[in-house]
Amino acid sequence: FAEHGGQAVRRGPDGAWYVIAGNDAKFSAAHVTLASSPIRRIEGGALLRFNDQGIEAVAHGFRNPYDFDWNDFGDLFTYDSDSERDYFLPWYAPTRLYHIAPTGHHGWRLEGFTRSWPRPDYYDDTVDILARVGRGSPTGVVCYRHTQFPPYFHSGLFALDWTFGRIYFLPLAPNGSSYAATPEVFMEPIGTHGFAPTDLAV
Repeated sequence: FAEHGGQAVRRGPDGAWYVIAGNDAKFSAAHVTLASSPIRRIEGGALLRFNDQGIEAVAHGFRNPYDFDWNDFGDLFTYDSDSERDYFLPWYAPTRLYHIAPTGHHGWRLEGFTRSWPRPDYYDDTVDILARVGRGSPTGVVCYRHTQFPPYFHSGLFALDWTFGRIYFLPLAPNGSSYAATPEVFMEPIGTHGFAPTDLAV
């Protein structure tokens, strides 16, 4: 793969393996071996599911998500990258957190990190963005399915930004069939101290 290729691999709560990849992975119908796959024509990056029966595409339309995770209810989340070369332009797509919609298109259409052609957010068949973050470079994502932190953090979402050295926390409030969430800075560097987080583990 090129820069936006294969990224995280995780075992799901259903026992299958999942891999998420960016828009340079060039996933296509040739990679989907199950006739039951809800997506046959993959655009942009995608989330694939592997089991002993074959491979199916779960979701697509990503630019370059680095990681993903499930919450206690089996909902999937990821943090997708921005189109940094479009910054200050009207069609700039910021880094954004998604509640991944199975079978859904998450907005990105083309390969390559030097090109941009996102679908507008207002398209009815484009998955809504859970939270817009802005400039950055998304890396690790973890849903806090644990109890050592105070109750406020339980079932929340942590996401890393490598560029600005930030760890974001998003408390997830049920909202219809999805969630409402506003990113909060959980940790960041002070002064000139460097901090470039790449992954999270609990």
